[in-house]
Amino acid sequence: RYFGIPADMYLMGVLAESSGRRGTTLSGMTTMIKPILASNSRDLIELNEALSLKTISEYIDRGLPLMWVFISSEPFQDAVNQHTQNREKHQTLPLNMKQKIREAQNRGGHINLIIGYNAETREVCISDSWGASYAERWVPLHLMQLIEQGALMALKW
Repeated sequence: RYFGIPADMYLMGVLAESSGRRGTTLSGMTTMIKPILASNSRDLIELNEALSLKTISEYIDRGLPLMWVFISSEPFQDAVNQHTQNREKHQTLPLNMKQKIREAQNRGGHINLIIGYNAETREVCISDSWGASYAERWVPLHLMQLIEQGALMALKW
């Protein structure tokens, strides 16, 4: 949908052989999405680069959003929502937020798009398929690095 390609996340889940018990595997998702992207003159480039501001800025500055694989948890989602709401007030997250996120590492994986960044504040703008309130949220890079799964892909126009 970010590229203007009609997409039904439930149909995509079926094509990627998702299950209610284990969700969607990264390999299942990439196998399913590559032909959809190719038929719309797009491509998926798997990167062997660490999640860093340098990597993010290199691709975002070229207009290429990134797919970021991470462990999603309620503490992380709460931290992102709280940070997004408080960022204009320059309020910081509670000190124990990092610990709560670390403790929730046994949760399932998820993918978000990285669509922007702020080099000065070291924040990253992420977008999720969960609805309008998740379309643009901001997260400190150091929180993202706590839960990354080592898979980063560029969506090429």
